[in-house]
Amino acid sequence: MKVLRGMKVVCSFRRLSVLRLTLSRHFANKAPHIELQDNQDETTANKKAFPANWDTKPLPQNWVMDPEELKKCQEDPLGYPKQHSGIMMMTKTPKLPELLEKNARAILEEKDLIANSQFTKEVTRLHEVYARRQPPVEAPAKAAKMTRIAQEVYQEKLSKLGKPLEEVTEEDMRKIDEFVKTVTHKIYKHSTHNYVPIDYSSHKCYVYLATRLAVNFRVLHQIFHEMKKLDTNFAPSAVLNVGSGVGSAIWAGNTIWGESVLEYYCVDPSNAMNDMARELLAYDRKNPLKLAVKGVNFRQFIPSDKHKQNKFPLVVSAYALLEQTSRSKRLELVEDLWNLTDKYLVLVELGTKAGYHLIMEARDTVLQFGTYDSTKAGHVFAPCMHDEACPKLTYNLLQCNFTVEYKALQLDVDRGQGSSTQSERYSYVVLKKGPRPEEHKNQYPRIVESKTKSDHVPCMVCLPDGSLRRFTVTKSFPSIHMLRCAKHCQPGDFLPCHIPTHMTQKPISDDLKHCNPLQPTRDNHSEEESSLEKTGPVTSNVPQNEATS
Repeated sequence: MKVLRGMKVVCSFRRLSVLRLTLSRHFANKAPHIELQDNQDETTANKKAFPANWDTKPLPQNWVMDPEELKKCQEDPLGYPKQHSGIMMMTKTPKLPELLEKNARAILEEKDLIANSQFTKEVTRLHEVYARRQPPVEAPAKAAKMTRIAQEVYQEKLSKLGKPLEEVTEEDMRKIDEFVKTVTHKIYKHSTHNYVPIDYSSHKCYVYLATRLAVNFRVLHQIFHEMKKLDTNFAPSAVLNVGSGVGSAIWAGNTIWGESVLEYYCVDPSNAMNDMARELLAYDRKNPLKLAVKGVNFRQFIPSDKHKQNKFPLVVSAYALLEQTSRSKRLELVEDLWNLTDKYLVLVELGTKAGYHLIMEARDTVLQFGTYDSTKAGHVFAPCMHDEACPKLTYNLLQCNFTVEYKALQLDVDRGQGSSTQSERYSYVVLKKGPRPEEHKNQYPRIVESKTKSDHVPCMVCLPDGSLRRFTVTKSFPSIHMLRCAKHCQPGDFLPCHIPTHMTQKPISDDLKHCNPLQPTRDNHSEEESSLEKTGPVTSNVPQNEATS
């Protein structure tokens, strides 16, 4: 019996392998051709080739380390490079606040979800869903794609029939139509991401708490930390958090700015999420009115931007763009958020290709507002040092994202957060009202890729003129001090040096700029495919601190 059972299993696996091979061959012949057609938009036509010497290692001799940073490195050659002024990424992984961790554990324990194998599987599953998630396909794009697939299937079926079109009977046409309809839906289903909105209510809230609490806190903590370093005089008196979820932005803001923030206005359409966020803030869960952070309000709807008093120095929306069911709703949300801030707007998404493209879409939309209304003008505060097209997007490189490590909640032990360290990739943009100050043009180059070696550091940097530059820092060029600083830099940090602008090639061209914020053409992907996956004085120190307006 065991032998027969084993033979049945082997046969089943063989049938499954044959079926998988047949489908892969079928879609290999179909999908690439279809995707190529779908992606042939204006962006594809405007794809740029890299300049001939863009990755040349030798740089001009006037590429120098900042004199002030060089002096500090000479005074403390081993200690200062670890904490030079260009470091933005936190070297130590911050833990969740003690009260937050305690309340989160208590909430899960009440539902008997600690050391629950089924719940742990649900948490893992939600992690995977977020990693693969894509924005929804628009109806016109879906119809256009299905029409192209149907045309290809129809022509292929006619060619296999072996009859002239005049000799095809009505019965043959009826069978062909049925075949085309069936095959078209199958090909579309296998080649297009199926967007399904997530219902954050009841049990799903507990899964979200275990999955995203520590991640969201760590990412927002890092972004707020960078904002504080770049603008030391900024401390928001009020924060609007749209898509607040379990309140990670409240805890991150309180950790960075403390009692300077007098009000947190949190908006989330899920009542269950708001109730859970309130429970996490309670000093005593039996008395939920006494909160650890003062001035916190929860609402289900965004306040109106028509009233002047509804203005916030800082507006935050993390992981909310992918929750919108259409592109028009995404752009409408971005416009509402921009109208509600009088200084900073922070947008965060997953570090996937989908999240990166949505961040770029929102970034470009906001930058175009100024061309129609000067009161809505703004510029990119971080991570970009320019308002030009993202060179990674222009050259179709990998997405521009950053990585942080965080302490994850342990669901199988009783020691709370424990020592489990995981990593998260994220894409973000910080936009600021008003034109870009002149001193921002003197910033250091920001590292977007680096790899530390024993005696050299190859790195790719993004420059204030909107261009990319790849080179290698060595002991002899420009100096041993520059090498020590580069070894302690991560992607997201600034390299404390000045690279002459005339030695870089600008990848931006006017034909990539948008003429209408509601119809961006820069995306190098098709929505129907949903494959989202000048230096100044050398004495200036960057990042520049800004005065509060």
